[in-house]
Amino acid sequence: MKANKILVSLLTLVLTLALMFSLFSVSVFAEDASSSTNDSSSSTTTDDHDHDHDDEKEESNIVETIISLSIVGVVLIAVAVYCIVKREKVGKFFRALKSEMKKIVWFSWKDTRKSSIVVIVAVVLIAIVIGVLDFAFNNGIKLLYDLFN
Repeated sequence: MKANKILVSLLTLVLTLALMFSLFSVSVFAEDASSSTNDSSSSTTTDDHDHDHDDEKEESNIVETIISLSIVGVVLIAVAVYCIVKREKVGKFFRALKSEMKKIVWFSWKDTRKSSIVVIVAVVLIAIVIGVLDFAFNNGIKLLYDLFN
């Protein structure tokens, strides 16, 4: 029983770290994307005003990152406290989850392969139909425009 508690605690810690890492990664990639679009649209002058503006943006990004990490930390602490306070309920939930996972009946590899092929063929056919319709409507609109102008 003690091994189960340690395992659940370890699993909770790993999931918490994974969640925190993924949220931080999304924030970083969003900042990179927004800064690259802003950099490409800005002029290439290098006067003192631009350097001040860059410093302000960098300070703003640091503050936003700190706020984001603080919010994530508070949420993670709240979840951890809830798990500790409601230990029996959380344990019961994970035991029920484990029990339900054992009841899952997986398809055979043959059935999975057949279903995957059907899905892939359907997606390709629908993409072709949409592409042909797009091409036809696009050319039809151009022909109508040329006809009436």
